[in-house]
Amino acid sequence: MKTTTFKKSCTLTTISLLTSFFSIHYAHAENIGVRSDYANGIISSLQSEEGLIYLNAHALLNNQERTDFKSYTQPSYEMLNKRIIQNGEHLLVDFSDIVLETSKDEAKEAFSKIMGITFDADVILVTRYKNKMMLTPIKNSIGNDESIDIDIINNALSKANIDENSEDVDKRSNESSSLYHLAYYINVNRKITDDECTFPISRNNREHGNKNFCQSPNIALIYKVNLMRSLQYGTSGSATPDAKLVRISLDEDTTGAGIFLNEELTWTKTNMVSTLDPIPIYDGWIRDFSTSAIAQDYRFSLAASNSKASIIKSLPDNLNSKYEQKIISGFDIGVGAGLEINKEGPKGKLDVSGKYSQQRHLTFNTQDYKVERTAKNAQNVSFSWIRDQYATASSLLNQKTSTVFTANYSVDHSRIKALSYKSFVPNLDVIFMADTSESGTTDFMIDSSVNIRPLYTGVYQHYYVVGAHHSYHGFEDMDLRRRVNVETKFTVNWNHPVFAGTRTVNLQLGGHDNLCITNIDGKWQSKPCDETAVSQSFIYDQYGRYVSLVDRKCLDSSNLTTPQDCSLSLNQRWEWSEKGKNLDLLVTTRGTILAHKNTTGELLMLEDILLATHDIDFRTYTSYMKLIK
Repeated sequence: MKTTTFKKSCTLTTISLLTSFFSIHYAHAENIGVRSDYANGIISSLQSEEGLIYLNAHALLNNQERTDFKSYTQPSYEMLNKRIIQNGEHLLVDFSDIVLETSKDEAKEAFSKIMGITFDADVILVTRYKNKMMLTPIKNSIGNDESIDIDIINNALSKANIDENSEDVDKRSNESSSLYHLAYYINVNRKITDDECTFPISRNNREHGNKNFCQSPNIALIYKVNLMRSLQYGTSGSATPDAKLVRISLDEDTTGAGIFLNEELTWTKTNMVSTLDPIPIYDGWIRDFSTSAIAQDYRFSLAASNSKASIIKSLPDNLNSKYEQKIISGFDIGVGAGLEINKEGPKGKLDVSGKYSQQRHLTFNTQDYKVERTAKNAQNVSFSWIRDQYATASSLLNQKTSTVFTANYSVDHSRIKALSYKSFVPNLDVIFMADTSESGTTDFMIDSSVNIRPLYTGVYQHYYVVGAHHSYHGFEDMDLRRRVNVETKFTVNWNHPVFAGTRTVNLQLGGHDNLCITNIDGKWQSKPCDETAVSQSFIYDQYGRYVSLVDRKCLDSSNLTTPQDCSLSLNQRWEWSEKGKNLDLLVTTRGTILAHKNTTGELLMLEDILLATHDIDFRTYTSYMKLIK
């Protein structure tokens, strides 16, 4: 098995900063499974493991590879949310120890069933950020040297301990408890390597070698991702869509440190007289200058991997340079009666009661850059901040000619705003929509990049016997630019309960202490109640149907063995009897009563409660499930 090494740049000082972040409950990490070598390389670099939950992803499997986890109960979203958000603990999910790719895919699918999303990474770190869960996929660092950049972990953990007031963020976004959704932050963070920012010192005389034109460069952005379901509300032009939605944003509240190339701009002078052939130059290039790297452009591309999802909204549109404005990007989402508002509680049918305008606050100050929006098709969109003001090296020069007595550096730094090289953060908002019947998965790719260029300028001496002068030039060599990117891919599971759009309920058999109707492999069975089990979860929809969350099929009184395709048949329409306040009777619109055998839990229908024998019970109870909240 491969052993993971670490960057030498990770000093003891940096590592010691992590000690304060793991300070919750455990003196050592809570280990669920044996740590892999990969995980040991991460965890052993921390001086303290307090507050860390290590989860070997073998625990998420259902096959023989899970032998060592027979007694372990798989985590639920509610449990993870409580431990990470309320308790401030940190979860490290490790897939690296799973050898078979099919098994690794199964474990990642199991993780996506819990969280709604997963990543193409061997380790996922889950921490707290602005009272939400932030997910950081951890991959080997650039260069294929099998090393992990510990600063990525440091970055995520440092944010976890900041006491953020998230109420203001939620108010601005208008994400109340009545909006049934999942909200995550995705931490996109990677260093720009020395090689990626190394260029020739001199454009006209390469014998002077190369240098690094950046100072501690990196890309650090925090995207916000919402998974949600909109229910159709209204029929006019302002009607909300009936659709599954994925929203990806960078706004005022979800930015990160940004793209950083340099703290300040510096320059280097190079004389063109060769050290190998020091003959004076009378007519030709006599001196050139190179200036610290800036961004010729920034580009952000978002894409869905298949046609299950398509873009229905994207901002910004094309913007001019020197454009400055704040806008609110709103989107109306049809919602039910709310999570706790329905007066009938879990016995209340789905009631599409209104709509919410979920908002993103976007700030644009383009300065030297124009913004171009490009959409290749319904699954792809990209936004490019392209240098428009003083876009060439020549346009940055404050003089064009001089006498032969001067050959000075002529780049006017006042024409280069800090946005060009320091802490650039875009604002954008993209919403993908999928049909309510979609199942399976879609990969969403976020590619964040910067086109790095040093500024090369030169002085040319013109000699014409009776005189001479100097001219000043800028160069636009395309081979002296380099695009550096970081791509983050996450997978959305369209079968996740969040896309039901409402709180789900269970159906508990009154003749037993703890048995619920369960959909297992397409058959109705009676199993011990579990308020986090998708197999026991139903949507009690507006038609009075009990729709299983497993396969979106219905409980049908004409066939209580297997779930049936949903229709408007009266056999699938259920009501709680008026007597139900005392007796809890679930009846069809035909008046027949759902009952069950006390001995086996087998479901059956009764014409009248007076026909019940000693082995038959007609009481049914219902309560909210705890799949998300």
